[in-house]
Amino acid sequence: MALVIQAQKDLATNQDAEVQATANYTHAKISFDQALGRTLEVNHISMEEAVSGQVQRQSVLPANLPGQPGGAK
Repeated sequence: MALVIQAQKDLATNQDAEVQATANYTHAKISFDQALGRTLEVNHISMEEAVSGQVQRQSVLPANLPGQPGGAK
């Protein structure tokens, strides 16, 4: 019984670490894009859209999200 509880605890800890790693990756990627001045380019936003504050197309999530089955790792 103790081994099952320990295994479940280890699994929960590892899942938490995976979620934190994904969040860290996302924050680092955003910071990297900002440092390179590529935020608009990466998000496919034109300078005119940025100046007006209105994006002309509907916002959608990328097809390959990190941590999703078949997504970027």
